[in-house]
Amino acid sequence: MALGDRALSTLRLRSRRRAWPRRESLVGLAFLLPSLVLLGIFVFYPLGYVVYLSLLKWDLITPASVVGLSNYATLFKDSYFLQAVQVTVAISAASVAITLPLGFLCAVFLNLKLRESAFYRGILLAPYIFPLVASGIAWSMMFQQDGGILNWLIRHLGGSGLNWLGSSTWAVVAVIIVGVWQYLGYYTLIFLAGLQGIPPDYYEAAAIDGAGNVVQAVRITLPLLSPTLLFATIILIIQSFQTYAQVYVMTRGGPRRHDHPRL
Repeated sequence: MALGDRALSTLRLRSRRRAWPRRESLVGLAFLLPSLVLLGIFVFYPLGYVVYLSLLKWDLITPASVVGLSNYATLFKDSYFLQAVQVTVAISAASVAITLPLGFLCAVFLNLKLRESAFYRGILLAPYIFPLVASGIAWSMMFQQDGGILNWLIRHLGGSGLNWLGSSTWAVVAVIIVGVWQYLGYYTLIFLAGLQGIPPDYYEAAAIDGAGNVVQAVRITLPLLSPTLLFATIILIIQSFQTYAQVYVMTRGGPRRHDHPRL
């Protein structure tokens, strides 16, 4: 009887151990369910409905008719759309190539534990919280060919004023400048958080071994900061592709639509 009781208790214990992961899974699903419901209502359903609408020909008055992929075929034949894609890719590439290195350098500077570092962080982050329309209006005034502060500085330095918002080339440059100004502080803080997450013991050990600052940056900082760099690159590309409000406020689409962002 004793052996039988032990065997029965062992089987019960094993069944409880098997049931426990299932209970954990059910508890986890219960906690995730509200978020999944909200995602389904506000993200996945609207996304699916937009895809469905893109397959229709509908003016919201007459009954809709299914046209399949003809809307996409028309879109990719449109010269304005293709030009907008090219400009958006150029703006995104330039924003990544300028903002991330500058943000990293600013983060290294702020990581020096300066007494005024909190003030500098506030100054860098301020453009990120400005309303897009307000900043676009302010920059359009500074980019004015006659009376703009940027051309005033250029003329006082001995140059000639630029037609920032009237030139197909300089309009794109102006949009890139505004984008770098807006996002620099945000990515500086991201890199600063990554730098502060690196244990100082690594640098102390490298210094004992005779490694200089450049070697420490290449062998320690950049490898350990690579996840942060990947995250920042992806987010910045997404933000660059979503550029619209400032471009529209500044240029209304620009000269011959040369700086139209892709919608």
